[in-house]
Amino acid sequence: MNCIGDIMAGIQRLREALSRITVAASDDRGLVKVLVNGRQEVVGVEFNQSFLRPENAGVLSCAVIEAFSRAVAESRRAAQKELSETAGSLGLGSFADIFGGLGVGTFD
Repeated sequence: MNCIGDIMAGIQRLREALSRITVAASDDRGLVKVLVNGRQEVVGVEFNQSFLRPENAGVLSCAVIEAFSRAVAESRRAAQKELSETAGSLGLGSFADIFGGLGVGTFD
């Protein structure tokens, strides 16, 4: 068995899996929804069209920040789950932190 080869293949599968994960989060008022993938990359932003007026710019800015923060946190949780499953399938158990360079951020 080629352990290094298996690990490298596992890392590649993990990268691909993280790119396929998409989570969405909104602010409390439902003004903004942010979509983030498992690599913590923003892949979409949706706005409540009824709220898009110049006088609402400040509130909308706060809503974007709130939704973005929630989406990234949810993406980190999903990435951590995927990372743990991949590490387990490679027989690495609790050594999941060796994959920190995959662009999945720092896990809470």
